Amino acid sequence: MLAEQPGSRTHPLTIRPSPLLSAPSREPRRLRTGGPYLLHLFSASKVTGIYLLKAGTVRYRLTVFRIFIAALVLVPVCLAIARKDAEADSPNRVRLPSIAADSASPGAMPGRTFAMGFTPFPYAVSQQAVDDVRAYLARDADLVVMHFDSGIPWQEALTADPFPARLQGEIDTAVRAAAPHHVRALQVTPIAFLRDGIAPSYEGSASPETWIGRPFDHPSVVAAYLGYVRRMIAATNPAYVNYGIEANLLFQHAPLQWDAYLRFLAAVYPPLKAEFPAVEFFVSIQVDAFPSDPLGQRSAVQQMLAYSDLVAVSTYPFASGGSVAAIDPGHFSDVAALDPTKPFAISETGWPAETLDAPYPAIVPSSPGDQDQYLRRVLADCDLLRCAFINWFLVRDYDILFSSLYGPDDAFAPIARIWRDIGFYAGDGAERPALGTWRGWLGRPRN
Repeated sequence: MLAEQPGSRTHPLTIRPSPLLSAPSREPRRLRTGGPYLLHLFSASKVTGIYLLKAGTVRYRLTVFRIFIAALVLVPVCLAIARKDAEADSPNRVRLPSIAADSASPGAMPGRTFAMGFTPFPYAVSQQAVDDVRAYLARDADLVVMHFDSGIPWQEALTADPFPARLQGEIDTAVRAAAPHHVRALQVTPIAFLRDGIAPSYEGSASPETWIGRPFDHPSVVAAYLGYVRRMIAATNPAYVNYGIEANLLFQHAPLQWDAYLRFLAAVYPPLKAEFPAVEFFVSIQVDAFPSDPLGQRSAVQQMLAYSDLVAVSTYPFASGGSVAAIDPGHFSDVAALDPTKPFAISETGWPAETLDAPYPAIVPSSPGDQDQYLRRVLADCDLLRCAFINWFLVRDYDILFSSLYGPDDAFAPIARIWRDIGFYAGDGAERPALGTWRGWLGRPRN
């Protein structure tokens, strides 16, 4: 369903419109949990996040947020950032200057165990947006998450040749977003965008055809991925490395490849852990996939947790159309209980502060109060579970980027619309109530 489109007006992908998304006469449907127009989140990944939209028995796979790569790397204004940030010897040990605590956000502990942060994706294609987001992260976070989900430079990683210039630009831009006080997390994956096989070669990588369809446990795949992760660690100096983003979705969408993937984990995890003993390596769990196959998902997750230092989850529960109050009490704790000997973390999450509506083909009611309510629920669970970190994926709404790129008839617009309003800063930069809650917890000493 996806094809490269050189010189595309708005994005580098051509998307074959689905009947649901392209029917102009169809009225938006209000989502209800369990209803016929249930949005099942397939992958909440965001540089090139892939999502599965289910409407009845029809599945629509679309690529989302690839435009952020252009915003970060291809746009000259972003590449013009030249100044270097001072590096901390140990980013885990540096603390953000104190922010006054929010008395409306009491927790069970006087401090917090978890780092709090965002990815550095900008809200517009401009120098101002890049600078603003860096300022937000400097002030409102003690964690920065560098997220790469656009394929692997397999050949270059195997032969130790230079990475494609575009990828190197992404890496450099992400690193510059990290201030000295930030804990750094790196997220990479060998799994394809659709979470249904091996990741393709990164655009511009040499000999991409030789890597198509190779099994995960192929010796060259193992060797190349080890080389890739080692180089990414050297470039980003992370405390945490997610080396398999939402890996349980591979079990759901390509079960015949699961055993090979487990053998891949068994070949990759031990040498990485031995070489970087201070780094916490993990594979993340897409929690929203559990309802489709609770027993199968539980078994798959327990298998992959053998090669993970954390129990780390990705979740965007608003996608089901339910309210914050409807989220199961065990949404986080039940997953954490799959291996209580390991620290818990939230590798990515978010909730919109505005109603999700047109051009999306369904209506998901939400408000700033709903966003704040969800954040309070998440932070309370993080507190009780003694979480290691939480990544709220976007810090500011990308209204400007959205309106500048997508017209009313753009087939990409309905999907790009979904995460537009999950920021703690609105599209015009106004602070939302959830930001006060966030800052209240951020002001607590991390222990």
